[in-house]
Amino acid sequence: MKIRDSFVTNSSSTSFVCIGIEISALDGKYIGYDDEYDEFYATDDLCTAIRGTKLSVDGQYSQKVGIEVYRLLQDYPDSKVSDLNEIVAEEINKVFKTDFKAKDMHYFEEGWYDG
Repeated sequence: MKIRDSFVTNSSSTSFVCIGIEISALDGKYIGYDDEYDEFYATDDLCTAIRGTKLSVDGQYSQKVGIEVYRLLQDYPDSKVSDLNEIVAEEINKVFKTDFKAKDMHYFEEGWYDG
């Protein structure tokens, strides 16, 4: 089986696969709310906070933050899934000064078409 280890794009389609959390679980300064679309989005403060870390924000609506699976497989190739959840929780806690546990982490897989 082949595993693609970089950002995947095909024409106008895009995908985002990570282990992480919904941004709505973070402090208010990191999230905004769009009344027109009835959804949360990442603020500039969130984007600044994750710059230079292993964390990413999904690109379509910026509603999830976590570590992309390809990066986890690359950086922690011998880890079990339960260990990966703990690694992601620790990184989120370090960046956002939170207290998430491995059990709070979710697997997100999204794709969208931009055309």
